[in-house]
Amino acid sequence: MIDLAIVGLGRWGTFLVDAVQGVSPKVRFAAAVSRTPGRIEQAAASRGIKVLASLEEALAQPTIAGIVLATPHSLHAAQIEACVRAGRPVFVEKPFTLTSSSAVQVSAAASAAGVVVAAGFNRRFLPAMRKLKSVVGEGRLGTLRHIECNFTANLIGRFSPGQWRLTAEENPAGGFAGGGIHMIDAIIHLGGPVAGVFAAGSSRIPALEPLEDTVSARLTLASGATASVTTMMATAPTFRLQVFGTQGSAEIRRPDTLEIVDLTGKGGPLSFEAVSTERAEIEAFADAISGEAPYPIPMDEVLNGVAAFEAIGRSLSTGGPVSIAEGGCLEIGVKRRHDHYMLTPGPLTVPTEIRKTMLLDRNPYAGDFVDMTAAIRRYLLEIANGPETHACVPLQGSASYAIEAAMQTLVPRTGTILIVQNGFYGSRLREIAEGIRLKVTTLDLPMLPLPTREDLERALDADPSITHIAMCHAETGTGVLNPVEMVAEVARCRGKRLIIDAVASFGGFPIDVATLDLEALIISPNKCLESVPGIGLVLVHKGSLAASAGRSMSPSLDLHAQWSTMEKSGTWRWTPPTHVVAGLARACERHRREGGVAARGARYRRNWRILIDGFRQWGFRTLIPDEVAIPIIATFHVPEPFAHDFRPLYEALERRGITIFPGRLTAAGTFRIGVMGDLVESDIRMIMNVIREVLGEIDSRYKDLPRIS
Repeated sequence: MIDLAIVGLGRWGTFLVDAVQGVSPKVRFAAAVSRTPGRIEQAAASRGIKVLASLEEALAQPTIAGIVLATPHSLHAAQIEACVRAGRPVFVEKPFTLTSSSAVQVSAAASAAGVVVAAGFNRRFLPAMRKLKSVVGEGRLGTLRHIECNFTANLIGRFSPGQWRLTAEENPAGGFAGGGIHMIDAIIHLGGPVAGVFAAGSSRIPALEPLEDTVSARLTLASGATASVTTMMATAPTFRLQVFGTQGSAEIRRPDTLEIVDLTGKGGPLSFEAVSTERAEIEAFADAISGEAPYPIPMDEVLNGVAAFEAIGRSLSTGGPVSIAEGGCLEIGVKRRHDHYMLTPGPLTVPTEIRKTMLLDRNPYAGDFVDMTAAIRRYLLEIANGPETHACVPLQGSASYAIEAAMQTLVPRTGTILIVQNGFYGSRLREIAEGIRLKVTTLDLPMLPLPTREDLERALDADPSITHIAMCHAETGTGVLNPVEMVAEVARCRGKRLIIDAVASFGGFPIDVATLDLEALIISPNKCLESVPGIGLVLVHKGSLAASAGRSMSPSLDLHAQWSTMEKSGTWRWTPPTHVVAGLARACERHRREGGVAARGARYRRNWRILIDGFRQWGFRTLIPDEVAIPIIATFHVPEPFAHDFRPLYEALERRGITIFPGRLTAAGTFRIGVMGDLVESDIRMIMNVIREVLGEIDSRYKDLPRIS
């Protein structure tokens, strides 16, 4: 005998208890939890149930094998999480949770912990419903075309004013929380996942305000079939579900009757004995606890049901369609385009086209691979205006390897390199230069204001031995765009050679290597080119490259040796990362198709504008003024609720397939969100609305943030 505790011994909680108490050979209720223990003492005592003051007390009882939640809907997510943390199986009355994001979060936690979580949809256990599932599954109705449902009741006088079942907070889709959600579950059970929703409602019964007492929803299924559901809260009780296929239809008009009709109109009703569906679902939960059988309602169907339920509420409030992506993520007007969004300065969200390209194994010495390498080199020189003046040298390893190779190859041991250091990546340039024992001097500047001509002139005047200058163009550690044109002009006037780290900016922002007369420009594939890390590339001045033979102290990081090999044979000097090279070749093709640097930069700026404006609308402060910020990443001050521990926000977004970055040490107390990668405006809006939900779930001060539309 399995002992359970019921949390919420109200009207429906009592139904659940009475369904099994004293009649089930498998399960019984041993304890009950109520917000008002005094009100349930008599009812609990008459059923042999001990009254407990809190869920925590129930979870502390070693003899309680599982928890049943029959509580207000808004409490479900937190109560499920508490049960999962305690390692205790939990049965949750519908709706499972009120938001798809919270449903995904708690189900993922339960799965990771190996805890049984069951959703209470007792109508699944009707004999008529089980027979209908069999009829549909056997193909007797042909291809499913449409499902039509109505679940209606008369709630006038059933609940007192102010009772939670009549509040908009607990019933964001009118009568769907109480009845219509059973039909959503039935539609998913019979027809598969819901992909989109469009709903309309009306409120004409003063006793039920502010709820919409009548709501109709049109559902689009992933299969291409459709469904419609109507629920009313102030008319004669109705329970009707009809499935239409290419070979006939089947209808449940009452819980104990199923009528099947063929294309000629022939058929007849099937009658079934009445059963206690509440007992059936609680005993199924007990079987799942004991390991006798898994709970028969799959969690992916539960998650899709929550998303559809939430979508109906959203559609009612927006007046427009709402789409549901795979995995239960709710989006307005758009499908989720990626399973995981990397909103970092790189690596980033890679286009599916590139990932697929990388699945093929390639011979690095074959003609097609040699052509691939040559095409990459030509295209990158082309968009930087460098074919006449510069050579493109790819190198195995990350962009940091390419930076070191450029310094090893181009800066003589008799020279001195000036590092402009106003952020994390300027510090990395210094670290690399010092690590290879170059003579280094630094121009240490604050994050803002940006470097000026006077700053450069003073540094050059202070050390006449300086031969080279190195600076990071896009300092993504903070989000500033350094003035490369001004620095290049100073370098040219003073006879210094300029090395630019354009790792984060190249491909999204115009850089003319010939006009700027750059010594070297370092590029990474996994930023604005939207490919994956694994190689670095250097656009090197041809004259300087030709004069650098034998200068590098590293045989692996020798740009001249790599360039010489490629010029002679077209092949790489050492074994290249073939999959990465193929990905970059395809990324260059995509970059050209999009319209090159200008088009890509414009897309990023649109994404960035939506992000910046949305967060400011929510009260967040940006670290960098717009006029000096690089519109590929935004840095925000961590708000007060997360100042001491940013992890809850970061981890909650990770669970939803969204990765953001904390700020670098140059910007303590900040977090960063990037907009590079395969992202469009609809992605950013969807992501921001997920962030909005997460903020509201973590801290009530963010509960009513406006949606981004």
